[in-house]
Amino acid sequence: MRTATANGLPTNGSTVYVTLYSVIGGAWVPNAYTYTTFNGAAGGVITTPTSGSTLSGSSVTFNWTAGAGASAYWLVVGSTAGGTNYYSSELSGLTATVNALPTNGSTIYATLYSLIGGAWVPNAYTYTAVSAAAGGIITAPTPSSTLSGSSVTFNWTAGAGASAYWLVVGSTAGGDDYYSSGNLGNVQTATANGLPTNGSTVYVTLYSVIGGAWVPNAYTYTAFSGAAGGVITTPTSGSTLSGSSVTFGWTAGAGASAYWLVVGSTAGGDDYYSSGNLGLAQTTTVSSLPANGSTIYVTLYSDVGGQWLNNAYTYVSGP
Repeated sequence: MRTATANGLPTNGSTVYVTLYSVIGGAWVPNAYTYTTFNGAAGGVITTPTSGSTLSGSSVTFNWTAGAGASAYWLVVGSTAGGTNYYSSELSGLTATVNALPTNGSTIYATLYSLIGGAWVPNAYTYTAVSAAAGGIITAPTPSSTLSGSSVTFNWTAGAGASAYWLVVGSTAGGDDYYSSGNLGNVQTATANGLPTNGSTVYVTLYSVIGGAWVPNAYTYTAFSGAAGGVITTPTSGSTLSGSSVTFGWTAGAGASAYWLVVGSTAGGDDYYSSGNLGLAQTTTVSSLPANGSTIYVTLYSDVGGQWLNNAYTYVSGP
């Protein structure tokens, strides 16, 4: 048996013409056939985004009608017809949100399968990815790179037509459990503190206001691994300090040749204390801290291979 699979056929009940060519005696000899395409009304039909349209960003919600007799749905989204490299999930409802789509103007293929009578019936659609040039693009840190510590400054280009920006950082795509900047106006930089230092995936989304709509560009990074630098163990991060004089202790960071501790009233600040180079000491005492319930910012720097890596912590000043 000879076989070939054709994807992306219409699902509107129209006539489809198929021609099979065979090489006979060096010549291509055709045999022609006609078929009637599947009527998509028998399965779920995507209503938004409109098929053939340009998507609004890297995170898109797909909605569809209830297919007659359909008991379940399966949505796949990819860079090729029928592909699943962007998204694949079986669903019981009529909606699904797909994150981390490309923003390079490429063609995106979506296929909605409906389970009807035990068979998965497909409806195929194509879209155009939004062009990232329409919004701000993060330039530093380099997308997909490993972050340098728990406090990271993100910088981006000015998006064409963008009037404001908003940066969120989280443990899931589109999440903001680590950081949410709020509306930054035309500022093109933001510093996120308290990021994990466990080598996990960190999701960063930069939103740009274009024509009144927030257009997202999504990125992923690898969290700094705290094992590469000293990690404060006492006092516990986030705790309330016992008084105005506190001793900080930390683990030995792998490959660290020296440490430096700063304490301040702002992230990365040293207005309360700066230890100077402590060598391999793993403890230092900070005196004359405020005792008014304010937030205290502590950053431990570790010299690893000639680079000062940082781990940032916050505390509440004692009574």
